[in-house]
Amino acid sequence: MPLRQLAGPAPGWVQTSDGFATLFLRLPSTPAAQDGLGVIFYPGIGRSTLLTGIDRFGGVARFRRQAYGQISAQCPELRAVLRDCWKADEKKRRKARQERKILKRKTKKESREGKAGLFHLFDTDPWVV
Repeated sequence: MPLRQLAGPAPGWVQTSDGFATLFLRLPSTPAAQDGLGVIFYPGIGRSTLLTGIDRFGGVARFRRQAYGQISAQCPELRAVLRDCWKADEKKRRKARQERKILKRKTKKESREGKAGLFHLFDTDPWVV
């Protein structure tokens, strides 16, 4: 089923979200072209991915993780929308970054002590272990 043009945050762009990630999609210029562009933005963790070479069926040729600033420089029409998403979840990003740092320190400490790393993260059934 081919993609359709819908109203979006900027002219030519479509936006959808699942609560964790937001997808911004620019459809190809012609049905035969593969020049569509997409941005997956994870505001809670502060990461984003640029999708290039999108065809009319939604197939993606290439994707790469990029910083928020790089994507807003490549897609200036999305700059205001991305900034609003970025600023809205600033507290969540800070909290997620702190949790990642704590987990990193904890795993590093356990590896130095010779413990089985990351085993404590899983809730194991005492009958299985």
